[in-house]
Amino acid sequence: MQSPVDAIFPPVETGRVPYWRLVLRGCSQLCFQTNELTGLFFLAAVLIASPLAAAYMLVAATLAPAGRMLLGDRGAVLETGLPGLNPCLIALSLPAFFHTGWTDVAMWGVLVVSVACTVLLTRLFVAFLQFPTLALPFLITFWVLFALAPKLGIPQPLAFRPAEYTGLQPLRAVLSSLGDAIFSPNIWSGLLFLVGVLLSDWRHGLLALFGAVIGTVVSYYHREVVDLAGINLGLCGFNGVLTAVSVFVFCGGQLRLAILGAILATMLTPAVVDFGVQALSAPFVLTTWLMLALGWVEHNWFALPPAVASRADPASKSNATQLPTQGPPGGYRMPAPTGPTVLAGLIQRVSTLRETFDWKPFRPGVTAHWLYDEGGGGAAAVLLRYEPGAQVALHEHVGHEHMLVLEGEQSDEAGAYPAGTFVIYAPGTRHSPRSKDGCVALLIYEKAVDFLAPAQT
Repeated sequence: MQSPVDAIFPPVETGRVPYWRLVLRGCSQLCFQTNELTGLFFLAAVLIASPLAAAYMLVAATLAPAGRMLLGDRGAVLETGLPGLNPCLIALSLPAFFHTGWTDVAMWGVLVVSVACTVLLTRLFVAFLQFPTLALPFLITFWVLFALAPKLGIPQPLAFRPAEYTGLQPLRAVLSSLGDAIFSPNIWSGLLFLVGVLLSDWRHGLLALFGAVIGTVVSYYHREVVDLAGINLGLCGFNGVLTAVSVFVFCGGQLRLAILGAILATMLTPAVVDFGVQALSAPFVLTTWLMLALGWVEHNWFALPPAVASRADPASKSNATQLPTQGPPGGYRMPAPTGPTVLAGLIQRVSTLRETFDWKPFRPGVTAHWLYDEGGGGAAAVLLRYEPGAQVALHEHVGHEHMLVLEGEQSDEAGAYPAGTFVIYAPGTRHSPRSKDGCVALLIYEKAVDFLAPAQT
């Protein structure tokens, strides 16, 4: 079945994505999507709340890819749209917190300088940090700008008037939480935001909705320390929206972690405010990092050796353990086999693999059946199942990888590989494999791959 975005925006080869589509993809990354149609819905959601904010956002999304190109970035780094995340966030925050106007030349200058700062900070963090930077460049840029504003005279902070509410309005609170994820806290913006995410990935759309509900419920439970007006306006719930999606994307597609992350991020919001800064999206960033750190600790300190895991769970026929080597923390892995593993008639049986094997989340739209994984960055063999339109993020092969396409067609920057194609990737190869119509492939790794794209924000 053709996805909505492919029906409107025909797929293009890697390296040939038109610039205007990079701009829309940058807008969609406000909720970690790479989808031009989603970007249009996000723009519409902002436009309803503030035409000026939509103009700021469009300028930032236009400047971001050009800025990264000037810094030497090309290919998949740009085509994910991730370079637009932090510039769009800083652009949307300016009309939300400062006096702005269509003819305010000074604030247009502040916008351009702020976008440039986020682009430079992002590139710097990507070069030195070994984990996703998420919205950190935006947060640093905004906090510095807010602190300097009284001394510089521009920009001038807005004076907020507390809204009067006599009770919780659940529907308004949930939808406003969705809208406030893009600094547009109203019902219609929230609806457009939700539809935009659903059109890109229905799982992410449901997670965004769950995050909004969780943020509203948790905030109301702690209403003694949280302003009721803030709950109804979505100011307390939007971090739950962003965290639910980001944790699901970056931590191995684990629903339970996404839900837990939304709860923790909402609870963190008042704590961040106590430090004397605007909370903004800091709770979602800190919570996502916490989940990634716990995954690292689990892998390095708490993962059981295969023999111990087998004794601990004798009912398990596969001796499955949680050893996150190839993918994000939390993914399921299998230890190296002690005897031969035989998969007879694999190509002939490929049509039944989707039902007969135990598939686990690997990347958005991609599931995996692990044949073995030595752990610690060593050898592994896996069957990967791509849904139509799915793509694995940019990564580099540390050792050789051997791939046999069993069904459908897989492609990357070097070409397309139909069923029956055997490919050998040498160490140092970088690519971002994808499948337009879906496929199943057998991959044998000499060493774990090094994922690059998640850190490219």
